[in-house]
Amino acid sequence: MNLRGAPRTILAGMLIVGAMDFAYASLATVLRGGSFTRLWQFVGSGLLGKAAFEMGVAGVLCGVACHFLIMGAFAAAICLLYKKVPLIEKQPMVSGVLYGIGIWLVMNFVVVPLSNTGTGAPPMALNAVMNLGFAMHLVIGLSLVLIARRGLRPA
Repeated sequence: MNLRGAPRTILAGMLIVGAMDFAYASLATVLRGGSFTRLWQFVGSGLLGKAAFEMGVAGVLCGVACHFLIMGAFAAAICLLYKKVPLIEKQPMVSGVLYGIGIWLVMNFVVVPLSNTGTGAPPMALNAVMNLGFAMHLVIGLSLVLIARRGLRPA
């Protein structure tokens, strides 16, 4: 593994994929009649609880920061797994989709339930799997694998 490229690869994954998901979540929320501010305050409430909704722009910024830090963690995880799991290097498309499913599962059944949002785990229903948010997680996983593939290839 090209360890010298790992920090840059993690940063690239965090920023590129974080920006993609930020744009998707923001646009999807606004198009459904929701509030950009409330969306990112909700994300911030994972760390701050209900206080994030009373903090105005600071609550929004906390949510955005949390979002990008979580993306950074997923980018770091794929970098750590890249050479340890041969399938990732040999089959990037398949492993990217599988990683996206894993990200969706971790977010919905670990991160959100353990956060201070108070929402708990979502109900498991077929329509929850077959929606655009789930598809976006597949894109996220695939993108992170492809970024790792490019950034961690031998020098």
